[in-house]
Amino acid sequence: MIENLPRFEETKAYELFSIYEKRGEKRGEKCGEKRGAMKGQQDAFIKAIRRYKLMNKNGEIDDLTLHKICEPIKKDLKKISKDIREMLKRQKQEKQ
Repeated sequence: MIENLPRFEETKAYELFSIYEKRGEKRGEKCGEKRGAMKGQQDAFIKAIRRYKLMNKNGEIDDLTLHKICEPIKKDLKKISKDIREMLKRQKQEKQ
């Protein structure tokens, strides 16, 4: 009886499985690209803050200027960090 069964690759279930697998890969790629771009932006903010702090330490800019430059960057950094955490949380929930 088992000999009469078609191979899994020849079934409708396999065809549907393949379609959903491809969709999942595309969605995963998009999420990965977006997360990568956000992570790159996050790294750029951190580098900028470090650079300005070093300039302040070397006496190139004063404390007030450092504050005026870094505060908007820190706000953006907090926002993007929060967005990354939320994205990772959603992805984890989707996997469960």
